[in-house]
Amino acid sequence: MTRSPLVLRHLLAALLCVTCTEAASALECPDYISEDWDDKPTCAWLRNDTDKTLYFDPFVFYASSGDLNDDYWIGPSLVLLPGELKVVAAFDSDGWGAFNWDTAMGASAIYIDGVLAGYLHMKIDLGAGVVHDFEYSLGTRWVDGFDLLFLDVGGTYYSYVVQDKWNYDRAVFDVFFTISSQTTLQGNMGYLPPDTSDDPGHLNVMSYNTYLLLGPSSAFGKQDYCERADRIATYGPRIFANVDILVLQELASQDTCTPDAEQLATGEFLCCGPDKPFRDRTSLLNGEPLVNGDLGPSETGGVVIMSRYPDSLHGSHVAQVDYEDSPWSLGHDDEVHYIFRSSVGECSGIDCTMDKGFLRVKFTKPAQGPDGPVSQDYYIIGTHLQADAGAADRNARSAQFNAIRGHIAALPSDVPILIAGDLNTEHDEIDPMHRALNAHSGTWQGPLYASENYQVNYYAHLQHDSIDYSFALYDWVLASNHGPAPASFDWRYLTIRDLTWGRADLSDHEAVLAEIQVPEPSPVWLQLGMLASIALLRWRRVRSRHSALRSPGALVSGTGEGAKGVRE
Repeated sequence: MTRSPLVLRHLLAALLCVTCTEAASALECPDYISEDWDDKPTCAWLRNDTDKTLYFDPFVFYASSGDLNDDYWIGPSLVLLPGELKVVAAFDSDGWGAFNWDTAMGASAIYIDGVLAGYLHMKIDLGAGVVHDFEYSLGTRWVDGFDLLFLDVGGTYYSYVVQDKWNYDRAVFDVFFTISSQTTLQGNMGYLPPDTSDDPGHLNVMSYNTYLLLGPSSAFGKQDYCERADRIATYGPRIFANVDILVLQELASQDTCTPDAEQLATGEFLCCGPDKPFRDRTSLLNGEPLVNGDLGPSETGGVVIMSRYPDSLHGSHVAQVDYEDSPWSLGHDDEVHYIFRSSVGECSGIDCTMDKGFLRVKFTKPAQGPDGPVSQDYYIIGTHLQADAGAADRNARSAQFNAIRGHIAALPSDVPILIAGDLNTEHDEIDPMHRALNAHSGTWQGPLYASENYQVNYYAHLQHDSIDYSFALYDWVLASNHGPAPASFDWRYLTIRDLTWGRADLSDHEAVLAEIQVPEPSPVWLQLGMLASIALLRWRRVRSRHSALRSPGALVSGTGEGAKGVRE
């Protein structure tokens, strides 16, 4: 039996569809549909920003083609677990000149835990290799920009947004559909920590790598640098709501946009006016900004610590130190800036040019108690450690752990000591890290299970595109065992996003949040009573010993030579 070329072509397409499905499941745009390998197709992405399971069901598909191949791909039925991001469709916007004319339209139903939630529509018209029309819809109208819809699914409301965004890496526009359980569209998605401003013994600590290490003026600038910096500043009160201590990393660049990374750290964007989320801050790690310097990297380590409370961070004296300086020579109230040195193996490769190290500052959390002001002291260590997984990188991180632990050993042991930052730990380094730092993490709270996850985060996907990075645990808040153990310690990863913006993610990292409760101090009367009890017990022991030595029974209770000597 003979088959027509058209039938054979469709058989080949069916075979290729297996590859299509795998590509979508692995978050790959199916670039093979493009006839020009230097050109990339436009991809449509669906993100599940809920704690439910999403089902994507493409139930309508219409297409016609006068080209040598079909320049479109509509994904198969997909399951998206909480937090997942997957490709659901792709369209080639280039072709073989006059041979290329396509019309493709796809429509899909989206279910949340089996209940129909909404629809996803896309259409594209091509002619002679030119896109004449590309639009998409949440089910109410066709748009080619941003649209928002609120979904009522059994009385639970979800936000459903779509927006296209230029993909610098692939030089095309991509389209992002996001369903979120958040009806607040910007900020910290999924969890709002409780307001603990009235409890000095309860501390909310957040660490966040901003992904703002290099601006667009650099050849290696971080994607969407200006847009993300602006959104972090604009929505800071929402992103960092109820956070007592914030440790930021990668604020080590300058650029033409306002704010740039250093302005976020040193300008009036996140700190320190009455309308800002933070009221006090340290200097930037290992140096001040290049106020009039060239654009690009500056001479700082990019780490800053901010506090929600005015005048709560000690450190009128800033001590710049390295391995040659004894931590025992430093004042406990100093703001300490430690820089890692290559000469002792504390950094490797390009990281040695980045002025990495750690900040140490004493923090006093104030509150108003029933009998007047009360407070609790803490030591906060903020850091950004060696990146990458090579042997030299691992050795450098090990040396960095030792440097931090050495400085902690010189601190008072009656004050809680917390370590927060991007520690860049690989999976097999997590237990050794805890041992090396003599520190522990608390009880993990879901649902996110990684601080840099290519299945969840758009920028992480562009960088790594590998399952090896799908469970990265780089970012931590730890409690040092040198200080008193917390009475309770919960931690979780939080997604920081702006859902009105196409890619939504504001960094390639998620934030890590720790909620820590320190043991309540004993009342003064109880402490005095315990001291008195101890003194009384010691006195009774001494008195009993002296009485025993004077007793006749004691003189004959011994045996052997010692006993004879006593009797004589």
